[in-house]
Amino acid sequence: MTAIPMLAADAEANFWSALPSILWFLLVVVFSFVFREQLATLFTQLTRRIKSGAAVKVGTVELGAISTTQQPSDNTIHSAIASSEQRSTRDRIYAEARGVMLVHRLYRSDTDGQHYDMLIYIIPHKNASLIQVSKVEYFLGSFWGDRVFTATDRSHGFSLLTSAYGPFICTAEVFFNDGTSHTLSRYIDFEMGQYAPFLDNDETQEVERANRR
Repeated sequence: MTAIPMLAADAEANFWSALPSILWFLLVVVFSFVFREQLATLFTQLTRRIKSGAAVKVGTVELGAISTTQQPSDNTIHSAIASSEQRSTRDRIYAEARGVMLVHRLYRSDTDGQHYDMLIYIIPHKNASLIQVSKVEYFLGSFWGDRVFTATDRSHGFSLLTSAYGPFICTAEVFFNDGTSHTLSRYIDFEMGQYAPFLDNDETQEVERANRR
């Protein structure tokens, strides 16, 4: 006759002992729902830091940063006055390019299988101007299917946005309004990759819109 009251008492005791765990579980569920956007952003940033090789520390677990920098040479650097040939060579490079220089920016990539995004474009040197340029044809090599990418948007420096998992040589044939052209080249390196930011979504969309024009 006392078995039923004892079972009820045991059930009630088990309920009250399990109540803190149930409340904690409900609290975690509610917290995750309310702050789901912030948690998603935090997870994305953490994934980016791990992917980029930056140092990450959570509690007692720490992942050290991956360093790709080279140490300066211990050799002494000597200097001497440049020869007339060296000066003329440098001046000729400026003159042949009409003061148009090929540059690039490096960004950490969110694209699967790629290490970096890079924005490749031209800028005018000192008193030069891009008004003299009509278009730029970029050639990146076989990994891009041996295609030539033509940029015509002067307001964005005739920019090209692409992704890569290794450094490469980019050639850019600059076409001038007078019908002539000159080919520039640049080694798209990853030497500053350790300090590269992620490409902002607004900037990505702006460049992609410019490339479609």
